[in-house]
Amino acid sequence: MYGYAISQKWLDDTARSFLAELHPDLSETKARTNARANPSYSFNKTFHTQSLSTAYAILPPGHAVPAEFIVDGFALVLYIFNDQPDSYRRRPTQTQVDELTRFMGREPQWWVDAMPASFCR
Repeated sequence: MYGYAISQKWLDDTARSFLAELHPDLSETKARTNARANPSYSFNKTFHTQSLSTAYAILPPGHAVPAEFIVDGFALVLYIFNDQPDSYRRRPTQTQVDELTRFMGREPQWWVDAMPASFCR
């Protein structure tokens, strides 16, 4: 998969922030619950994409990842697309990736998928 290592707190806070902009009438409690249950929704709506999602990735040997990005020995990754045919077909344009990269403040990386984050919750 191709994406960015992130922390769970950053994911929750950012998804909640995006939801507040997308749905200003949503209560803080509902925004927090919805952001935690389906963070991909607010990211895809904000960046006009279809393939952003989260998954756990295997840490490459010698690859430094901040401790807050690690969950049970795996890195939490917000990925742009993965190696599945549907995800690849729905991958964003280069302009969308550039916009996301500017927002993230760093380049995406290739990761080896451990299993979908939703599978582990």
